[in-house]
Amino acid sequence: MVDLKFAERLKHDLTAIKPVKTHEQVANEIHMAPSALSNLKTGKRSATRDVKKSLVRALGSLKLAMSAARSEFGVLSFLDDKKRRLDSPFTTSLIQYKEEQERIQAQHDYDLAICKQPQERTAGDVAAIKKYFKEYFEEIASEETDVQAKAIDAGLDDELQAMINQFNRQYGG
Repeated sequence: MVDLKFAERLKHDLTAIKPVKTHEQVANEIHMAPSALSNLKTGKRSATRDVKKSLVRALGSLKLAMSAARSEFGVLSFLDDKKRRLDSPFTTSLIQYKEEQERIQAQHDYDLAICKQPQERTAGDVAAIKKYFKEYFEEIASEETDVQAKAIDAGLDDELQAMINQFNRQYGG
């Protein structure tokens, strides 16, 4: 099955890197025919895990890495909301704050519902429990988006992956 979100992210990153590397250079770097790379970015073909890994390294794209991890391992990714301007650290901070406040409210309702014995929970309690996790995921995604926007704005986008790698070596599970 083709992952159209990965294809869309790949297309964006290939366009962004064009002044530095051509598509043909990227394809050669990962030992792929330029036509095969084109098929990946248009969503005509799906990329294997090894190809995704090679593309992430060749393009140096944290968002492409997160999109690959989302599709391969089912982990949370960054926000990708076309209605919002997610390249501005001001905007991403506001979105992150809003998501955090929604999660805090949902957590209160979750705490009240989860304290009850499972057989005593109402449909509203079950809905509150599920809403908490939805809000938590939205908060995490907004935080990841906010961190990336702030790193780019601070001129640290090239160092961000190294910071993540250091964190993962020290604290990651």
